[in-house]
Amino acid sequence: MRIPVVAMVVLLLGTGSVGWAQPGARRGPEPTLARDPGKGFLDYFNAHDATGLSRLWTADASYTSGDVHLSGRDKIQQAYTDLFKADPKCVLSIRSMTILKAEPSEMQVTGLLDEKHTDGSVTASQFTSTLVKQDDSWLFSKVVEKVLPSSSQASVQLAKLDWLVGNWSDAKDKTQVFNTVTWVEGGNFLRRSYSQVVNGQVVRQGMQIIGWDAETKSFRCWLFDADGTFGEGTISSDDQQSWVMKLAVTLPNGGHASQKQVFQPLSKDQIQIETFDREVDGASLPNGVPVTLVRQMQTSSPMKK
Repeated sequence: MRIPVVAMVVLLLGTGSVGWAQPGARRGPEPTLARDPGKGFLDYFNAHDATGLSRLWTADASYTSGDVHLSGRDKIQQAYTDLFKADPKCVLSIRSMTILKAEPSEMQVTGLLDEKHTDGSVTASQFTSTLVKQDDSWLFSKVVEKVLPSSSQASVQLAKLDWLVGNWSDAKDKTQVFNTVTWVEGGNFLRRSYSQVVNGQVVRQGMQIIGWDAETKSFRCWLFDADGTFGEGTISSDDQQSWVMKLAVTLPNGGHASQKQVFQPLSKDQIQIETFDREVDGASLPNGVPVTLVRQMQTSSPMKK
């Protein structure tokens, strides 16, 4: 029986490697509240201390992976004990981790993990977890985990774009732009949902899928807009400091358009996007005005259902 090791998230919260709300935004939970259990997690796991790990879960916590379902801290502790007996040299590493939602007493976290086993093999998994605050400590109350195919090149490559995962927004005057990037179940694609709101009305919305092309060894993307526009493109980077998206689309009237966008992470909570080389049916258009997206702990996008 396999038990998740996603308490690594607490370590990251405790060491301050996760960004919280921007100045002026509603603050989420204080990361210092998780400092002690976070600091101890690696020691617990590497020492194969099932008792110590169990203290990072609520008494009525639940864990689900495929047809395995565990309820309660005691059963989770026993599963850790069984794991360490069956796999005495297992080691955990975290490939990516993102906070999707943060409230004063609850947060939701998703990410990808790699677990190296005694025989040298590695198991990759995707997890989604809910943590709750109890007595100034953050504990896992619910975890859903899915083991990924060991041969998946896509999930390994897409981890380079994990900084995109989360809720992003930009507001200028009466115009708001919302973007939500999530992992598609299985960890082999990223999904971006977007909307533009002017004077309180949604004027544009759609979605984009980002994947890895193992044949060409490159990132590809596909866009579908609610107005009927669709297209595809590529994403590349020479230094992984800035990323270039080249996109060509077919318009609802049968026309064609293309553009190049440069994504520049300014920090873990800010992305600057600049648009160049815009064309519609062969006619050049002015470059776009740089836009800065700010990470939000919760999405408030009014996307139409």
